[in-house]
Amino acid sequence: MASVAWAQTPTARLMFEIDTVYRKSTVLLNSLEIKYQPAPSIGLSDVQIGEYHINRTTLLVPVAKPQLFNLILPPMPGRSPKQVQLFVRPNDQLKIIVKADGNVAFEGETATYQQFLEDNFSEKIYAYLPALGYNATKPQNPQVLRGMDSLQQVRQKRYSTLKASGINSEFDTFLQAILMIEPYKIQNLVAAKENHSGGQLRLTQAQDQALKRYTLDNFKLLPDDALLYQGYRSELKQYVTIKTVEKHPLNATPPFELSSAGLQYAYQLTDELLRDYPRQREYLLTYWLDYATTLTNDTQTAPALLADYRLRYPKSELIGFFDQTLKAKSKLTLAELAPDFSLRNRDSIPVTLRSLMGKPVLLIFCYNLRQHELLMKPLEEKYGKRMTFLYVNVTPSISFESWRSVMSAPRVGVEQLYATEAETEQLKNNYWGTMAYPFVLLDAVGKVARRWIPQEFPDNKTLQKEVNGLMGVK
Repeated sequence: MASVAWAQTPTARLMFEIDTVYRKSTVLLNSLEIKYQPAPSIGLSDVQIGEYHINRTTLLVPVAKPQLFNLILPPMPGRSPKQVQLFVRPNDQLKIIVKADGNVAFEGETATYQQFLEDNFSEKIYAYLPALGYNATKPQNPQVLRGMDSLQQVRQKRYSTLKASGINSEFDTFLQAILMIEPYKIQNLVAAKENHSGGQLRLTQAQDQALKRYTLDNFKLLPDDALLYQGYRSELKQYVTIKTVEKHPLNATPPFELSSAGLQYAYQLTDELLRDYPRQREYLLTYWLDYATTLTNDTQTAPALLADYRLRYPKSELIGFFDQTLKAKSKLTLAELAPDFSLRNRDSIPVTLRSLMGKPVLLIFCYNLRQHELLMKPLEEKYGKRMTFLYVNVTPSISFESWRSVMSAPRVGVEQLYATEAETEQLKNNYWGTMAYPFVLLDAVGKVARRWIPQEFPDNKTLQKEVNGLMGVK
């Protein structure tokens, strides 16, 4: 079946001529398909990444519709790593020539497209700042805005020349999205830096509104192919979010998420705003459903949105993910006995949750190595003899040996356990842990005392209050 599916998927032929200086290094090619898929700890990711090691001169890569690829050149003596963005269509034949100095040339029907991207754009917007004279030590950087204006004028002129020669509509839309968004995002970055000068941490309401105006005044809807550009996808979400928050302010307590009414409004506004943009509408409706499912402690809104989503997109591969996640989310309720599990400690000895009962337990899901330890230190010192701090490593793609090699020293009242990918999946089904709500507080007999404890920085007041309350401390 796999071979049949492959045969039915259009391909592109990419040919490589890479200088011998890279012979002992690894040159990678990543495909970036705009497609939602489950991702550890965050719900859904909107990009499916494929990785190819360039160890031969020709690659046939599946390309169902125009998409981006990143060619990643490793660092060389005296030279930083380099990333080359490629625009690839079904049935393209493109030759990529990598020279000893890291410069890249192209041959093929879309060679001018690739060269235009290489000559005029950086993949990350922050990469422009050094070239535009940005000085992080100064609160104001007007030279950056002047430099961006000049760059934009040059790019617009080159774009007009390229378009006059006749270009693919998808590539044209992709370029329009970049040219629309990058200038005002640079303005936003510079203004945000000025706002935070002098040690100011929180924006005033006026400053916050001024930053939002960059999006409201400059973002315009483009054809669906604009979704190729990550900046466009981000600004599409931001635009609808700003419009939503004007009607339904964010919750006043951490993690300051959209309210139930706000999520329903955002979903409805998306439906109305993007009625003539079917791919963008499905993309953004999926985003709001994922938000309601994985980023909030609300248990009512997501099922209601899913019922509508199921009618709109009955063949969506994501419906199973949402069903499974909502089922797990509804399991863990207050005063219920928490599901038992058995995981290895640093000595490879299995430890069960039940074996830790007799004292309250703070279950801490760690999505990065040693995550939360600094935050937990004051609580550990205060309650280490009266309760157990149970760190469960669910960091993706980390082996047991790698985890053990970076573990902190044993501490009073602390247990550190490792979960394999299969064990992590089972924990997700039973505990519905995400980076937004990584803590579960259990009483001394193993019943859930509090589930919805969010991350807060730099000081988690909510967590401290819940632990103090369980321990009888005001």
